[in-house]
Amino acid sequence: MSARVCQVSFSQIDDDPRVLRAISAFEDEGYEVFPVGYGYGLEYSAMDMKEKLWIALRKLPAKILRGPGAELGYWLKGENRRLYKRILEIKPDIIHANDWNTLPAVAHAAKKLKVPFVYDSHEFGVGQGAHKKLWNLVYPAYIHQLEKRYIGAAAHVTTVSHGIATLLQQAYNLPVLPTILRSTPDFVEVQAGKTDASRILVQYHGIFTSGRGLENLIRSVPLWPENFQLRLTGRGRPDEYKTMLEQLAGELGVSDRVEFVPFVPHEQLVSHANEADIGMCFGEGNTDQLKHALPNKAFEYVMAGLMVVCGPGAELKRLVDDYGHGITLADNAPQTLADAFKQLDAATIDAHKKKAITAAKDLCWENEKKKLTRIYRNLLK
Repeated sequence: MSARVCQVSFSQIDDDPRVLRAISAFEDEGYEVFPVGYGYGLEYSAMDMKEKLWIALRKLPAKILRGPGAELGYWLKGENRRLYKRILEIKPDIIHANDWNTLPAVAHAAKKLKVPFVYDSHEFGVGQGAHKKLWNLVYPAYIHQLEKRYIGAAAHVTTVSHGIATLLQQAYNLPVLPTILRSTPDFVEVQAGKTDASRILVQYHGIFTSGRGLENLIRSVPLWPENFQLRLTGRGRPDEYKTMLEQLAGELGVSDRVEFVPFVPHEQLVSHANEADIGMCFGEGNTDQLKHALPNKAFEYVMAGLMVVCGPGAELKRLVDDYGHGITLADNAPQTLADAFKQLDAATIDAHKKKAITAAKDLCWENEKKKLTRIYRNLLK
């Protein structure tokens, strides 16, 4: 009889590449997989400002009462209680918890069912919104208390980068460094297109939201060489943020050089990005999360055969230094990016593209998933 794996994530699972890749890996091992998340037993609804304020007020006790306050704030939220009940209904043999917001419900369900669980931290939760003032008031103490209480109960901890693994180990005195599972895509063989010097296309794809450097990216466009153009692929979170970016491009007089493309399904993203020449990873701020983030797009650009240009970040710099497929910037100021583009020509870009094609053979899910399947084989012996 095959093992029953419950894959838990408070995300739109069909739009979450990391979660979907893990599901595929489990199915390849012959496990019976039960996803639980938005679209799979849980329904997502956007919150208005009143609801956001109420949630913030519920979490303030985490700063006052520490552990008990965080617990109270967590279980007051109805979807957390529904998640716990759904896991109990499934009766899995093992549970895969994605990110801190699933951790208490999963830990309690695992204890009730007497089964192990794996905790996969996609980000350094305590710092993921550190660029937002209201977020800093409420969330760090809340997330820290929840992770501190439950991370030690996990049979195994995984995360996306060495830097975040180190932060988690230090923050919670973990006896073993979490296993690093980079968010690499499935291997796709593509050709690195020859750069057209008359039109060099710069690609960004992902969610359009604050903290990702998109405003500075657009502000930089008027300073770029005339043959450089920008394509932004994705959707706003909220929708109004995309509208604001479009208005910003108009105000700067570069609407003809900034193209907005609707969301592209993740299975088509590599071929879509392959049309471009340069891929941008351009966050903002100097938080622990941003220093050590390794986003999906960093590897998708590699798989697409693009030169990669990154803002300041220790993990992104390490990746680019190791494989030589791009450059990192000292900061994310518009002029800094423009100055870097002025140093590039088609031949230089093509040389980086070739290195990306070589790197893709290593930076693929086929290699990373071996670590995940080894963990599960050991836990399900």
